Amino acid sequence: MMLRRWSDRQHRSQDDNRKYVAGVAANKVIDAYRHRHRHVQFDDELDVPADGDQYAEVLDDLTLLAAVRTLIATQPPRRRAVATLYFLAGLDSAEIAESLTMSESTVRTHIQRLRSILKPRVDQISRTDQGGETS
Repeated sequence: MMLRRWSDRQHRSQDDNRKYVAGVAANKVIDAYRHRHRHVQFDDELDVPADGDQYAEVLDDLTLLAAVRTLIATQPPRRRAVATLYFLAGLDSAEIAESLTMSESTVRTHIQRLRSILKPRVDQISRTDQGGETS
C-alpha cells in the first residue's frame, strides 16, 4: 500500500515523507503486536498454586501497602518525602538526610512521627485480617 501511494507523495517535502514512513512503520509494528496477542496459545494443564495461603499473604501485603501509601499521601511535603524514601525506597536516615538536605536528627524525628501515625492503622488491618472487627 505504501509503495502504491508513494508516487502521490513525490511533491511533498523530505521531512513530510520521513514522518509518513515513520508513521507507517509504527502502525505496522502495532498491528504485528496486536495480531500476536490475539492468538495466544494456552496450556492444557492448569497452573495450580502449591500453597493456597500465598494469595492471602499477597493480598494482605497489598492491603497494608495501600494503607501506608494513603497515610503517607496525607502528610506534609517534607514528611511525605522522608516516608517515601524510608518506607518505600528503603533508604536509611543518613541517606535521606543527605538527599533532602536536612539533618539526620530531623529525619529520625519524621520517621518516629510516621511510625506513631502508621502503627494504629497497621494494627487495625492486622486485626481485620485475623477476623477481628474494625472500629
